[in-house]
Amino acid sequence: MLRRSGLLVLLLFFCLIIQSKGVILVGRVSNPAIKQLYVFSVYDEQNVYLLPLDSIRVVNQGFNYHNDTLKSQLLFITPVSEKKDMEAAFLQGCYIFPSNGMNDFVFSFSATKGIKVESSSSPFQTLYELFVKERDRVGQKQLLDSLDQVFYAAREKNDNKEMEEIKRTTAPIYNNAYKQLRSWLDTQITAQCGIPFGIYLYYTYKLQHSKLDTKAKVDEAERMLQGFGPDLQDSHYYQLAFRKVLKAKSTLVGEKAPNIVGVDETGKRISLNDFRGKYVLVDFWSSSCKWCRKETPNIRKAYDEFKSKGFVVLGVSTDLHKTEWLKAIETDKATWTHLLLPKEQRSRVLESYNIISIPEILLIDPEGNILAKGLRGERIYETVKMYLK
Repeated sequence: MLRRSGLLVLLLFFCLIIQSKGVILVGRVSNPAIKQLYVFSVYDEQNVYLLPLDSIRVVNQGFNYHNDTLKSQLLFITPVSEKKDMEAAFLQGCYIFPSNGMNDFVFSFSATKGIKVESSSSPFQTLYELFVKERDRVGQKQLLDSLDQVFYAAREKNDNKEMEEIKRTTAPIYNNAYKQLRSWLDTQITAQCGIPFGIYLYYTYKLQHSKLDTKAKVDEAERMLQGFGPDLQDSHYYQLAFRKVLKAKSTLVGEKAPNIVGVDETGKRISLNDFRGKYVLVDFWSSSCKWCRKETPNIRKAYDEFKSKGFVVLGVSTDLHKTEWLKAIETDKATWTHLLLPKEQRSRVLESYNIISIPEILLIDPEGNILAKGLRGERIYETVKMYLK
């Protein structure tokens, strides 16, 4: 009777796992001193941008964690809270790639290398580890890391001459490594199109940092997504890719520009919609972006000539600190209208315009439609002149 009851309990346990939604992490940690693990979602793997997700309590070197809203994706796990020391949290952590449902992890720990995956039941973890190993080999990571250390040593000495010489002599090595890696990544993305790991590769290493600023690019991305079957359309990376393509499509030339709301230099609320009836040059910039500020003379040239003809400039800043923003406006003599994005709105506005880097300069017509995107240099003045003359 006891055996039968035990079997029924075991069967019920597995049925619950099969029916459960989200991700389940169970496992063990080698170091008995570890009482808590901190989990981060990986927002941008290439630029190492992590977002705090959750924490897991470790009892007697074991843990059991269930998140029913989480889908299979790359995560980062560490025994150090980012609130204590983000650098230490990163150095002592590692990436994990759980599958949907049950995942059994065993972590080893050392004082020098931090926490590492010793074994895992997730097939995605195996694929990810093989991918990273080959990616680093093709991209000559070990060589480039050693060259970086040589450059950093020269920088520590403030030896500008040596730094310039290192950059000059190593540039061909970096360029060659990048080309080899890019070619290999493109091959991997094509080869694995249509399978679950392939959508992760496609989004992370091609789509996420693609500007998608033309119809041709958007159409190409849509065709790529069509190569992934219906069974993948609910996956984490497919949803990210789908939303990015949808937003890019809605901000192509000819589409209605999403509204932008922020505050001006005096703290007064201001929005893009306030300028309906006028041509608006929207300049996404920040005080710390040197390439943004190099465009200021080009913007000024158009502004000075056409400001009396129904033309305005709206500088949209992503600055974190108001004092730095105001100082840059004064220093650059940027005398047009400026708007500072609230912290909680910054990422949403940039995402709504499909912006992955600044400066991003657009021209919008009096009805609020996007006339031109990606304006730089002399094209700023020439484009404004074409429409206002």
